[in-house]
Amino acid sequence: MNNQNHSIAIMTWYRYQNYGTALQASAIYWQIKKLGYNPTLIQYTPKGNTYKEKTTILIFLKKICRRFFRYLLGSEVYQTKERDQLFDQYLKERITETLPCETSESLMNLNRKYSAFICGSDQIWSPICFDENYFLIFVEEKRRMIAYAPSFGVSQINDQNIRVVIQQMLQRFQHLSVRELQGARIIRELTGQKVKVVLDPTLLLTSDEWDKYTGIQSVPQIEGKYMLCYFLGNAARYRKFVKRCSKRWKISVYEIPIRRVRGRYPDFPFEVGPCEFVSLIRNAAFVFTDSFHGLAFSVNYGIPFVVFERFQKDDPINQNSRIYSFLELLGIQERLIDPASSTNIDKLQSFNNAKEIQDRLNVMRRESINYLQTSLKMATMTEDAEGHDVIEKTL
Repeated sequence: MNNQNHSIAIMTWYRYQNYGTALQASAIYWQIKKLGYNPTLIQYTPKGNTYKEKTTILIFLKKICRRFFRYLLGSEVYQTKERDQLFDQYLKERITETLPCETSESLMNLNRKYSAFICGSDQIWSPICFDENYFLIFVEEKRRMIAYAPSFGVSQINDQNIRVVIQQMLQRFQHLSVRELQGARIIRELTGQKVKVVLDPTLLLTSDEWDKYTGIQSVPQIEGKYMLCYFLGNAARYRKFVKRCSKRWKISVYEIPIRRVRGRYPDFPFEVGPCEFVSLIRNAAFVFTDSFHGLAFSVNYGIPFVVFERFQKDDPINQNSRIYSFLELLGIQERLIDPASSTNIDKLQSFNNAKEIQDRLNVMRRESINYLQTSLKMATMTEDAEGHDVIEKTL
């Protein structure tokens, strides 16, 4: 069978100048192509949570006020033209995409062009920014739907309206997997179905494959030994711990700029796009992060790291579950650090069980690729005149 006769449409997040988002989208695209299919990303802009309260003038003014205070505190989102260009160039060179699909009709029309549809990965199933199209509601034949590693991003769904809708949509899937243990538990509670937990797409590629995929040798490097910080949350409470480690180990620190924070660490000598992000983790002596993908790439490259909780436990939009799950799957929960603790930091400098971690990751990688390959094979089958599934033959 020639899989290239089968075009696969991918529904995920990918154009938000976010490192993890861009890298996971290109990774699932690459893996599907490697399996011999013809993938395309659906060019779709999320509509946001249609079940949330409609925006009012008061809510709008509150947003403006928060933005103003972030500016006064010197914590505006970091963005430059050069950085944006690095993201755009990265995706331009590594993916193909559909024409813009901004209406229900344009999404429905995709049924005539693609053999199967994949949703995932990233937090596309988050109830916080719920959008039913990421559950492939527009796909007409359920057997052509595959969920590969989508994430709810939370440990429970509190909104009962969204909970009921998600329950109904999950029952349409014949090929269903999630990225986290907590996601599998949510689905089991909603549908009674036990589903497979698979790796985030970025982990389907080995470290050597990422080196080749990003052209790592041509990416700018930081000279000398350094530790790397990559924080998406409020990093002020992490930095004391980082400084403590830097002073103890006598290693300089760089922080990938996410917000404009005065008095952070030395400025980067170059802008950081997706390729640079991978390279910076690959060559770091140590990584400090509160990001799932910061954690994922550190593990993939075997770089010693600690991960912090980005959200407070009582935060109603707590998204720490994806980090808890991945650490648990690999048996390295001790790498989750409370920055206020009296941790023996010298024990953190290396992995005593590095080989064991890589062995576990390799097993999970093989199982995840096998799930994807099997699901694609089943989803691209055609039916004979009597309604039986048959594998399409090519001459």
